[in-house]
Amino acid sequence: MKATKGPVSKVQAVYAATSQDQQVLAYDAWAQDYERDLRAQGYTIPAHVAALFARFTPTDTGPFLDAGCGTGLQVEPLIAAGYRGFTGLDLSAGMLNIARQKGMYDTLVQGALGGRLAFADNQFAATLTAGTITQGHAPAGSFIDLIRVTRPGGRLIFALRCDPGIDREYNQILDDLVHQGLWQRVYQSPEFPTMPLGETEIYHKCWVFEVR
Repeated sequence: MKATKGPVSKVQAVYAATSQDQQVLAYDAWAQDYERDLRAQGYTIPAHVAALFARFTPTDTGPFLDAGCGTGLQVEPLIAAGYRGFTGLDLSAGMLNIARQKGMYDTLVQGALGGRLAFADNQFAATLTAGTITQGHAPAGSFIDLIRVTRPGGRLIFALRCDPGIDREYNQILDDLVHQGLWQRVYQSPEFPTMPLGETEIYHKCWVFEVR
């Protein structure tokens, strides 16, 4: 990401973190201004993920996992649409505190993607993750345990960077997991600008996979 002044510098600080502890500190420091700063940049991922979640997931099938929930931007429209039964997972206690104040989640858990999560096999009817699995945040292998905790037949809905700045492994693992028989692709969106009023070079696609 390019170094600029204003809100983008906080995004830059998160991506510049070289350890999980540094990530936590960066997000905790940003939590109070996170939504304001991203909205100022026209942040689009929560709306795209929520729209696909609503299209591919019935309202009465919970519980649901929001992996890398942040402050809960992507769940707000789903609550308005009648969804209930969300568990939120995030690395940052500061972000979780903001999410908790909204009263949208049944449970909030502090934890990191990339290893074995503190959830049972097949615990969730569907899982969403709004742009969290990307370099500087969570490794490509994070998808493996999200598949484990999602029920067979359940949907895993997420946004993934598709611009030249993303490491190839993040897109390669999607096909690798298909070949391993762990999931099958249901839908792939067109690419869209992530922050069209700020980081104009970053693009994402949304994906829907069904767990096998």
